[in-house]
Amino acid sequence: MVTDTDVIYKPPVCPECGEPILRVEEVVSETYWFDEKAGTYTHHEMADEIEIRHLGCGADLLDTFEQGVCNYSAKEEVLK
Repeated sequence: MVTDTDVIYKPPVCPECGEPILRVEEVVSETYWFDEKAGTYTHHEMADEIEIRHLGCGADLLDTFEQGVCNYSAKEEVLK
């Protein structure tokens, strides 16, 4: 019988260098607009910019992590 402790998950492979993606940098740029009537900045609901890079080779990984790094779930399992 296979239990949760018997499963080892593998990270995705970098499309540029072919190495496992063990370290990732995710930078999100949010947009704020100044509201003259309120005197404050408010977050503007538009497509904020996101940049995801492999720290191993610097490859752009936006296609690999389309929903962001924190929403990624390993898709392949390998048993011990």
